Amino acid sequence: MAKLTTIEGLFEASGITTGPPEAAGTLADLVSLQRLPLLAHLKAVGLPLAQRQKVANTLACAMREGRVAVGHEQLHPTGHTSRHKAAPPAGIESISLASGQHCRVFAQSDVHADAPANFEWIKSKLPARSHGAFDVCLLAGDLSDNDERLREALAVLKARFDEVIFAAGNHELWLRPKPLQKLTGPDGRTSLDRLAEVHQVCAEVGVRTSPLWVVCGEERDVLLAPLNSWYHESWDREPELPNSDENGMEIWTDMHLCKWPPHLPNASLALAEHFAQLNETSLLQLTASLPPAPPAGRPQPSTVLDKVGTYALFKQKPYTTGALWTSVEPATFFTPRTSPRPTQRLGGEAQPQGSSGESPLQSRPFVVSLSHMVPRQELIPEKRMLLFPSLHRVAGSDPLEAQIRRLMPDVHLFGHTHLNMDLTLDGVRYVQWPLGSAGESTWRLACKWSGANLTSASASRECAGNVGEQRAQTRLSSMGMMCVYDGGGGGEAPQHWTHWGRHYEEFERDLTKVGRPPYITGRANAASLRAVVHQNGRAVQ
Repeated sequence: MAKLTTIEGLFEASGITTGPPEAAGTLADLVSLQRLPLLAHLKAVGLPLAQRQKVANTLACAMREGRVAVGHEQLHPTGHTSRHKAAPPAGIESISLASGQHCRVFAQSDVHADAPANFEWIKSKLPARSHGAFDVCLLAGDLSDNDERLREALAVLKARFDEVIFAAGNHELWLRPKPLQKLTGPDGRTSLDRLAEVHQVCAEVGVRTSPLWVVCGEERDVLLAPLNSWYHESWDREPELPNSDENGMEIWTDMHLCKWPPHLPNASLALAEHFAQLNETSLLQLTASLPPAPPAGRPQPSTVLDKVGTYALFKQKPYTTGALWTSVEPATFFTPRTSPRPTQRLGGEAQPQGSSGESPLQSRPFVVSLSHMVPRQELIPEKRMLLFPSLHRVAGSDPLEAQIRRLMPDVHLFGHTHLNMDLTLDGVRYVQWPLGSAGESTWRLACKWSGANLTSASASRECAGNVGEQRAQTRLSSMGMMCVYDGGGGGEAPQHWTHWGRHYEEFERDLTKVGRPPYITGRANAASLRAVVHQNGRAVQ
């Protein structure tokens, strides 16, 4: 029997000689509906009962036999494996996979390959190859501030992955004088020039810094979109801690090693907007051509792993499987969540089928965007929980979040804070999967900054305030890159266990509480921390 390619052909095959009503829509519209919604739609456009049943039966029979084609795609008998896909827009680079290939997307941030141990991690912890997989690596900044090491690390990654996509971080934009001092910039270069140089290094190695659309045959396409970003101080809307002298900006290395044009002072909204403007050309092309996302975005992933399950993905066992917090009484130190978890959507209809809330025939690709800076303040712990509360002032960007809202990706990967996170907020899944600095592997980070004597048993007990919590919060050196999408293995990866992601599912973000946890108060106050920073002649981050 003949294939059905138009709604007129469907009505003719159903024995309806008058043709379809004008309001009936297209064949693709009818194919996207289940039987009961289809019958309701046909009733609404004026078809009598007998004709409604004929059209529904004819369409169901044709789909079972694989005789329905919408656009340029033929539906399989299930009606679920092929789609009428959106085409990559002009100006956006694309790659079409060979028959039998599927796309896998791996994510990592803050590798800091300048440290020898971290550079060795790149060589030893990369995911194994899989037959038929087209592997993409997404890097959300802070790979290296040294051109030679940046080039070397990117080359190692490019040799392993089919594609590498990079969004530059703050470390890449450092201009290093010696000794550490404020820049006067005798050669006139700024950190914007440095960004252009980093992009040139990437181009020479074959690493992308602009969007890539991966056309995946019968599977769902994948769109990968790096976004330039920089922070602005006004992004921090949370009150400062009482009696805190730890909010100075001078402790951050960017204040010493970044130089900007006079009209774009560091940490200004104007600078953050300038970085966002660098994304506008490609963002306009994408938003003009992408099918709209569901109005409420995507829901939380349908599979949520616990701590043991997350570690098992990397053939690891967690240091501890106990409660999130053991050094404080959670019920009093925090505010238990009484409202719905932040991952839950309020109101609206349930989105059927698919981890991203799509109907099977929806043409929108799986979209992953990435930036170094943090889009939302909910993705950083409250200031009282941080060793350096002023991190809030040098971390995030409102213009970045506005662009993410326009793109509405399934996943947004970010970095910078070195605090792992996997949390769905307002229809976007936000992921940070950092390697971090070499000193962050245990509670020794805080001991180092406090100047404690690690050979002293009492100092070790003091610094160890909450060993399990410290290890859970920071470095992921024993693990590998996070696979966020596997077209050959079920699509989107399940939600991973992260310390802070799980914390904010269980506890409210209560800014009325100002008490600080033992892993901070047991080490040093803010003044002594800053004294150690200046005594050592260095800054942080």
